[in-house]
Amino acid sequence: MGLRVGTVALYNCGAEPLKLKGYPALQVLDTEREPMGTEVVEGTRRVSMGPEDPGPRPLVLDPGMSARSTLAWRYWAVDPRTGKGLGAYLRVAPDGQTPPQTVEVAGGLDVGEGVLGTTAWEYDISQAPPERP
Repeated sequence: MGLRVGTVALYNCGAEPLKLKGYPALQVLDTEREPMGTEVVEGTRRVSMGPEDPGPRPLVLDPGMSARSTLAWRYWAVDPRTGKGLGAYLRVAPDGQTPPQTVEVAGGLDVGEGVLGTTAWEYDISQAPPERP
C-alpha cells in the first residue's frame, strides 16, 4: 500500500485579490465522471506517513499569485480491465461555497474507496499562473 502524493494548484487569474482560508473542497470522480466512494478528509493524519499539514490560515492571493494544497493517499487496487478504483477526475473548489470545476488528473488517482487527505491552502511561489487564451 504505497504512499502517493500530488498537488492541486489555484491561480488568481482575476483582477481582484482572492481570499482563502482552509482546505479545498474535493470530490474524486471515476473515468465516467461519476462520484467514487473515496473519503476526502481535511488534513493528512489519516494517511500513514502523509505530508505534514500546516493547518488553515488566512491567505490573500493578489492577481497572478497562486496557492496549493497537497493531496496524499495510499494505493488502492485498480481493476486493470475496467479501471474500477481509478479516480480520473477531481471536482475542485477553493472552499465549500464556491462552485467547483472538474479537472482531469494526469495519471489518475489510484485511491479507490480509500482516504484522500488534503493539506490546507498554502502560498505557492514555485509556479507562474497559466496563460489565458
